Formats: sequence, C-alpha cells, structure tokens
Amino acid sequence: MKINFVDRGTAKRYVEDGAFVLNQLDFISISDTWGETHQMRELWLGNKIEANAALFLKFADIDDNSSGFTDKDADRIVQFAQESYIKRKDIVVHCFAGISRSGAVAKFVNEYWALGDVVLDTYVGHNRHVYYKLLEQAGVPTQRQYYAKLEKDIGTDS
Repeated sequence: MKINFVDRGTAKRYVEDGAFVLNQLDFISISDTWGETHQMRELWLGNKIEANAALFLKFADIDDNSSGFTDKDADRIVQFAQESYIKRKDIVVHCFAGISRSGAVAKFVNEYWALGDVVLDTYVGHNRHVYYKLLEQAGVPTQRQYYAKLEKDIGTDS
C-alpha cells in the first residue's frame, strides 16, 4: 500500500485521466465547501469503476477544533484506510493545496501502517490538529493527550 497526497487540481486530473479506472487506487477528497465536495463527488462518480472506493469530507484548514474536523471524520478516515490496506489498494488524498490536511492524512496512514515512506516520515507541513485526532481515534496515545492530562492534574492540585 502507498499513499499519495496532492492538491485539488491534480486530483481532478487523476480522476479525469482515468487513474482510478484501473482499480488500483482509492480516493479521499477533502474540500472547504459543500459545493466543492459535491463537485468532486460528481466528477468521481462519472469516472470510476464499481470496485473503487472514495470518501468525501468537508472541513477547513484550521489547526484546531474550529476546523470542523470531527471525531466522526477521523473515524471514517481510519476505517477507510483500514479497508484500503486490507484490499492492498493505494490511496490518493487531496485537499485544496495538497499540503496541510491531505498531508496530515497521508502522514498518519504512513506511520500507522508502517509504510516506510521517507518523505512522509519527515514531513512537517501537515495540519497537526487533523494528524493528532487521527492518531487518537485510532487508539494511539499522543503527546497532546499526555499534556492535556498533565494540565488537568496540575490544575486539580492547585
């Protein structure tokens, strides 16, 4: 399994050029608006084969809870990636610029399934809120959880 993260324009070209028709790729689409989400879904539906899988999400590129990225979104990504991993299918994930949100998803998948992509192992342009929420929803303890507990414990003792 490999995961690749790209910008929205590149993702559109992948879909339009038939990259998913060969049934080797699954697709995660992250958009900023419902209009963009609908547009990508319609493009996908017009250019896929039945065995392809896709997940369409909408949340902002903000590095905190105000992004709209929920535990449910994280669960859906973790489940989707697990199914792709079991099917031995590669994943293409996109967001608007192909840097932050899609980078977080790609970094999470690479690390969680120990895929060994050196670029993703050292990638630092990812949205940390998305990345940590994915880890936490997958049951991986994070520093964010540790420090939140520590702050709570210290606050209780004061």
